[in-house]
Amino acid sequence: MKQLNKLILGGVLFVLSTNAAFAQNAVKWRIAESWPKDFPLFGDVVRNMAKRVDLLSGGEFKIQIVSRGEHKRPLGVFDMVQAAEFEMGHSVSQWWIKKDPNTAFFTSVPMGMIAPEKHAWFYHGGGIELMQRVYSKYGLLSYPGGNTGTEMGGWFSKEVKTKEDLKGLKLRIPGWGGEVYTDLGAEVTLLPPGELYPALKSGKLDGLEFIGP
Repeated sequence: MKQLNKLILGGVLFVLSTNAAFAQNAVKWRIAESWPKDFPLFGDVVRNMAKRVDLLSGGEFKIQIVSRGEHKRPLGVFDMVQAAEFEMGHSVSQWWIKKDPNTAFFTSVPMGMIAPEKHAWFYHGGGIELMQRVYSKYGLLSYPGGNTGTEMGGWFSKEVKTKEDLKGLKLRIPGWGGEVYTDLGAEVTLLPPGELYPALKSGKLDGLEFIGP
């Protein structure tokens, strides 16, 4: 039995556990995704990957997709894969900058690169090599697993004209964007996709950052 030390992270990134094993017979892996089943933005990425693996292996490598509604830990994919609870994960790296601030740059950053720029950096500017250096410290490998495009600076229920207007606002903005807003006086929280619109509508949030409007 060979040990494969990988993790696939999606946003988006794929993450592979370094403790995943290849057996002599058919291989069955599980991938934990941070999204609800059939999530319109990222759901097809994981399903297309699983279908291709199945096809290319002649049915000898199966990947079971476990959505957030089943594992109940949409923000815990890094921990679950690192602990070998799952062989793979599909999530957003800026959600775990408290573990390692360098991970934020391997997914979209508010007001950062557009998709072609990020693609060029990953494949022609050494981005993937840097990403593997960061994740190898945690026994993981990470690969691009979709692209959200540029993340905006936020969508707000109240007009913001000055930085003073941000003080006390309840915002959902992950990664370095959230750190900046915290320094400006906002109250930053982290909610997974699927909970954002209800939170904004109910007043639980005054604003949020999420890919597009």
